[in-house]
Amino acid sequence: MAAFGAAARGRWEPIESGSETDGPEWDAQSMDLRKAWEEQAARWLDWARAPKHDSFWAYSGSFFNDIVPDGLGLVLDLGCGEGRVSRLLAESAQHIIAIDSSPTLIREARAADLQSVYLVGDATRLPFESESFRTVVAYNSLMDLNDVPAGVAEATRVLKTGGLFCICILHPVGDVGRFPNEDEDAPFMIDDYYKSQLYEQCHERDGLQMTFNSWHHPLSHYTDSLQASGLLIDRIKEPLPDYEALGRRQWPRAERIPMFMFIRAVKP
Repeated sequence: MAAFGAAARGRWEPIESGSETDGPEWDAQSMDLRKAWEEQAARWLDWARAPKHDSFWAYSGSFFNDIVPDGLGLVLDLGCGEGRVSRLLAESAQHIIAIDSSPTLIREARAADLQSVYLVGDATRLPFESESFRTVVAYNSLMDLNDVPAGVAEATRVLKTGGLFCICILHPVGDVGRFPNEDEDAPFMIDDYYKSQLYEQCHERDGLQMTFNSWHHPLSHYTDSLQASGLLIDRIKEPLPDYEALGRRQWPRAERIPMFMFIRAVKP
C-alpha cells in the first residue's frame, strides 16, 4: 500500500456517468461505454472466469511472454475489468494498481485479489503523480475509451522515463470484417476500415452470453496517439492462438485473420 500512497494524487472517487471526455471526431455518436460495461458486468464475470472459455486463454500467454517485461516494479493495469490480468501480473510484479470504470467489476476484483489495489476511475484522468509507474498495461481496454489519445497521454504521463506501455487491442482488421458464411475457407470481407465507429457484438457459447460494446479504429489511430504522446514503438505482434494452452482448436479462422494485436511502446 505504501507504493500506492506515493503514486496517488488527490482523492480518488467513483466517477459519474457521462464524465469521460469524448473524442472530437465522434462526439455526436458516442455512447456511455462505462454504462454498457457496468450493465454487462454480471455476464462478464461468468464469461471471463469460466476456465478456458474465451480467447484470453489462447492469447494471454504470448502477451505476457513477449510484450510484458521482466522486473516490472510498480504496475498500472488500465481497464482491469474483473482483474484477471492484474492477478497474473501480481505473480511477478512488486505492486499492482488497477483501475476500471465499472464499480461491480472492481468490487469483484478486490474480492479475488487482496494484495493489489483496485480503484473505480477514468483512464483519461488518472489520479497519480507523473512518472509513478515502471509499466502500464492496457489489455483489451483502449477500444473502450471514447478518447484514445487522452488515455494514451495519461498513461504516458504516469510512466517513468524508460517505462513501457504494453497494449493488447482487438486487431483493427479483424474487428471490422466479416465472413459471408460458416465455411472455414470463406473469404474475409472488410468494410469501412478507416471509419472510427462504435459497434456491438453479441456472443453465446457454452450456455454463456455476452454483449461487447467497443470502438473500431484504424491502426493509425492508435499509433498516432502513441506518437503524439512521445512514445516510441518497441514491438508489434499479431499472435496466433495457442491451442495447446486452450486445450482445443476453437477458432480456426484466427489462423488466417488476426484476432488481436500486441503493441509495446517505450517512454524515452
